[in-house]
Amino acid sequence: MVPWMPIVVFFHLCTFNIFGLSDNDFNHSQIPSRIGEFSQLRYLNLAQPGENTFFGEVPPQVSHLRNLLILDLRSYFEYIPPNPIKLQLKISTLRSLIQNATSLEVLRHSFVTISSSIPDMLTNLTSLRKLELFHCVLYGEFPIERFFKLKMLNNLGLSGNKLSLFPGISSSNETFPPIQNLGLRSCNLHGEIPSWIMNLTDLAYLDLEYNNLQG
Repeated sequence: MVPWMPIVVFFHLCTFNIFGLSDNDFNHSQIPSRIGEFSQLRYLNLAQPGENTFFGEVPPQVSHLRNLLILDLRSYFEYIPPNPIKLQLKISTLRSLIQNATSLEVLRHSFVTISSSIPDMLTNLTSLRKLELFHCVLYGEFPIERFFKLKMLNNLGLSGNKLSLFPGISSSNETFPPIQNLGLRSCNLHGEIPSWIMNLTDLAYLDLEYNNLQG
């Protein structure tokens, strides 16, 4: 980990396509709105450990990055503090990002406060391979059947949200994506363990801890 350094020095370099600043101490600074000027950016990694994270609202200008393939804004905690300082991502910004960056393959926003239902527009990202939205204050029904239309999806993490799953898959002939990791820990799930899990033949890791499953 290295001390905070001004990002502004990079903004005249608007032609590079990889930008990674993970595992640095930004001392709760805000993500500069000028990040949207990196028009050719394909890889953006601002993931931070512990509480040495960025702070405040993710600037809406991030949705201007139409060429993005990988976006990693997560904070991650080995031990979750009682009141972790988080980034906030407005649902309007997330929707604009999904609408503009249609080739996204990896979206990792764990511990970023979104405070919304899961936007159906995510299912329009047909190249999506990894979706991690742990502890994002998401709620409501999660249309798992629609997400299984994403035929490249191999990692789906939604642990730490308050969700209810649609009960099943409508067709026995459904072709399932190659999901290897499925995280639904502490999602306030009720009822029986969904039978469609048995159809995920590539599954290597399944986390259903701390729910209200039965049967």
